[in-house]
Amino acid sequence: MVTPVENPRKETQIVPDIDPELLEAVQQWKEDCYKFSMLHCGSLLNRVDSIKLVNTYKEDEKGESTVGQCNLKTYGMIVMYRKVTLRRDLLTKPNSLRAVLAHELGHCVFLRNHVEDERDNLMAPYILPEKVLDEQLPAMLQRFYQQIEAGELPKIGAFE
Repeated sequence: MVTPVENPRKETQIVPDIDPELLEAVQQWKEDCYKFSMLHCGSLLNRVDSIKLVNTYKEDEKGESTVGQCNLKTYGMIVMYRKVTLRRDLLTKPNSLRAVLAHELGHCVFLRNHVEDERDNLMAPYILPEKVLDEQLPAMLQRFYQQIEAGELPKIGAFE
């Protein structure tokens, strides 16, 4: 049973397990979400089971440059769990961390897939350099949340 809270836009009783080093970044994600949308950001974040740091991904050994992942476990249309992991070296790149966290939560919270043709879209399967994000990230975030609210981003597989 979930106990009602004063402001459901900001919280529910169940919260994700967040790596302490990511608490500030997650708070920034919520602030961005509130600033650029009318979504119930705190409650939506609580759909995620955990947000953790990893040192590397197995793909890195093959030369890939994975910086974040959303691990969804589904049973048909039911999401059993949602786990976000981010590569630890993102902690030294604040704009990249902000962008990658928004991207992975785009998968895990909003069940959105990659866009293929738009390099400056947060849901592109690659990240822009930190210097470019210095200038473009606020506009990219605003567009991202507008696309989420409008349902313009492709949904993940079974959720189409």
